[in-house]
Amino acid sequence: MPLPDGFSLRPAVPDDVDLWCRLQSTDPRLAYDPVVMRDGWDQIPEGVLRERAVIQEGGIPIGTLGAWRPPTGDGARQFVDVGVNFLEGHDTPELRDAAWDLAEARARELGAYAITTRCLDHEAARREYLAGRGYLLDRAGIISRLDIGSARERFLGMAVEADAALGAAGVELTTADRLEGRQRELYEVFVEAEADIPTTLPIVPESFQRFVEMLGKPWVGEARVWVAVTGGRPVGLSWLAYYPTTGNVFTEMTGVARSARGRGIARALKLKTIAQALEAGVDLIITENDSENAPILKLNRAFGYQPMREVLLHRKPA
Repeated sequence: MPLPDGFSLRPAVPDDVDLWCRLQSTDPRLAYDPVVMRDGWDQIPEGVLRERAVIQEGGIPIGTLGAWRPPTGDGARQFVDVGVNFLEGHDTPELRDAAWDLAEARARELGAYAITTRCLDHEAARREYLAGRGYLLDRAGIISRLDIGSARERFLGMAVEADAALGAAGVELTTADRLEGRQRELYEVFVEAEADIPTTLPIVPESFQRFVEMLGKPWVGEARVWVAVTGGRPVGLSWLAYYPTTGNVFTEMTGVARSARGRGIARALKLKTIAQALEAGVDLIITENDSENAPILKLNRAFGYQPMREVLLHRKPA
């Protein structure tokens, strides 16, 4: 159905980034960073379709509507991910139903076999609404926090020990800025590690050019990207993102090449990022991991990560 009288849709533009960030998370501890989001606003991996629209009442923005589709082809069943969000107090039943009808209709136009959407575990009303529209829980991402400030000496000591143990086994831990001209090899490790993350929606890797640009962003920085090298080749990498507006520090990536797993490399890399964060005055690190990613969840528990929220992916047939 169309939106009710007085309401309209328009394409979202970069100047809408503050609204978009505000509506992406109902937990202020997990607020999206507008500087980071604006930087990637038009950065879309090849083959991906991403649409963003603003819902307006009398020309005033009150909500957002988005759709994301991975590259098509190879006969794969096609998922389309959608999201509808409103400023508090503006999601009347009629408007909410109409917006979701539009989002799902667009997903079908894009060739969806199944439609997916997300919410946080504490959003009981949204979960109930999605269930009423036929969505079923598909999988969960666990968001956890690690208080490193209160265990400074423990983590610094663990980092030194892990570095020494890997060094004795022929694995060097260094940073990306010390590996000039090796970005392509780092990218290959990154893509291989991402490909093994449990997921329903396909993970579409960034292009090599975007990967290199990403490592150079102020909130990342090659001097904070830790790399494991053995036999002259990078085999693992890990880095934190220091978000400039929210002040949050997130683990963005920890991955190890398949040929080098089971040697404690991921643990040592994460400890290096933690030690560096402590030296920068950081007290808290946040991370998100799929609930079926057993190896990294086991490592997180050993470090002392505490669950904060779950990101729930829901799915329905198109």
